[in-house]
Amino acid sequence: MTYKKGNTAYLNNQVLTASPKRLIEMLFEAGIKHLKVASYHIDKNNLQESNAQLIKVQDIIMELKMSIHQIPGSDVSDQLNDLYDFMFNQLIQANLNKDKEKVELVQGMLEELLETWQAL
Repeated sequence: MTYKKGNTAYLNNQVLTASPKRLIEMLFEAGIKHLKVASYHIDKNNLQESNAQLIKVQDIIMELKMSIHQIPGSDVSDQLNDLYDFMFNQLIQANLNKDKEKVELVQGMLEELLETWQAL
């Protein structure tokens, strides 16, 4: 088995055996990682790779948005929904303009959400 196949199998096993709380943490962590890589590629003017990384984060944000449990009368789910919409739109703008500041803004937001989630 090659290293890449072994790494993929390990990651698949992690996802399949993770609790719902851990799955959300993994999404936050992956989003942060891909934003760091996107920033690096923006600095290196590698537009194709920065685009690919930012699209991965857009997909992660949409997955996080779909994970929100709607609780009637709860402002928390509405606020999270609005926050994810904001981050998604910032990522679109960051990708169009290769705007590292917007990338860093979303990265900071995901880091805060991860920290809060871990404290729960």
